[in-house]
Amino acid sequence: MALGSDSAAMTGAIVSGGVTVAVVGCGADVIYPREHSDLYYAVLDGGCVISEYPPGTAVAGFRFPVRNRIISGLSAATVVVEAGAGSGALITARHAAYQGRAVFAVPGMVGAPGSSGTNGLLKNGALVATSAEDILAEYEFTYPHSVSLTAARQATEGVDMAALAEDSISRLHVGSRGDNNFYGRGTYGGKNPPVANDRKTSAGKDEKTVRLGDLAEELPPGFVRVKKAPAPSEPQRIDLDMLDEVSVRVYNLMTPDVPVTADELVRSDLPVSDVLSSLSMLELAGAIEAGAGGYYLRRGCDDLSAGDE
Repeated sequence: MALGSDSAAMTGAIVSGGVTVAVVGCGADVIYPREHSDLYYAVLDGGCVISEYPPGTAVAGFRFPVRNRIISGLSAATVVVEAGAGSGALITARHAAYQGRAVFAVPGMVGAPGSSGTNGLLKNGALVATSAEDILAEYEFTYPHSVSLTAARQATEGVDMAALAEDSISRLHVGSRGDNNFYGRGTYGGKNPPVANDRKTSAGKDEKTVRLGDLAEELPPGFVRVKKAPAPSEPQRIDLDMLDEVSVRVYNLMTPDVPVTADELVRSDLPVSDVLSSLSMLELAGAIEAGAGGYYLRRGCDDLSAGDE
C-alpha cells in the first residue's frame, strides 16, 4: 500500500475486478500511509491486509524491508519498476530469487540514479519488463485458463490507459500527499555544485585551489593546482538499534570476509525465514554486504553481543 508503483498496481487490480493483498510493516489494523485509507478499505472489500506483527503495532521503518520477503513469497513474480543502488526493492528481488520466484525489471536510462538498481538486476539475469505483455507472456502457458495475451490486447484496444489510470487513482485518493504528488521527491536530492576552496599561502595571500582533474595547461593568475587528499577510511559502522538477538546470532555465525549463503546459516532452532529476515536487517544496518549469487559477506572481525552499544 506504499506511495508510488505499489499502490498504483493495487489500484489496477481493484478496478479491473481482481484480487490484491496488502502486506504491511505494522499492525494489520494500522493504516499506513494515512493518505491511503480509501485504498485500505478497497483492498479489504475484495482482498485482505496481512501482517506478521500483532494488531496495533506502530509504524517503524526497519519493519518494512523485513516484510518484503512475505511479498515476494506470496507472488509468482516480483517486478522492480525503479530502484537506486541501495533501494529496499533490491532486497525484495533477492528474496524472490532465493525463493525460486521470477524477477522482472524495467530498464531505465543509463546513469540515472533511479535506474542503477534495475539495470543491475537485468545484468544479473532478471527478465525485461517494458510492458504488461512481457509479464503476461511469461505465464500464458503456465496458466492458460486465466492468462491470455490475445484477450489482454482485445480488452485494452482503443482504451486510453493513462486516462483510466488517472481516474482510478483519483477516485481512490492514491498517492496524494498535499501538493507533493511526485513520488520520491528529494530521494535523490542533488549535491551542491563543486566550488573552488579558499586557502591561505605562507605569505598570507588568498589563493584558489582547483581539482587535479582540471585539464587546463595554464592556470589563471592566483590559482594553483593541488591534489585532493584521499578521504580517510571510516571504521565500520553498524546501527545496532536495528538488530535483535536473532540478527546478532546470524551475524556471529558468519566468518569475516568469507561469502556465505542463507542455507549455510540455517540451524534446527534457526529456520530459513528467520535467517532471511535477519540478513535483510543486517544489510540495512551496515553489518554485511549482499553480493551476486545469493551470497552475503560479513566485514567486521569482532562478534556482536545483544548488549553492544
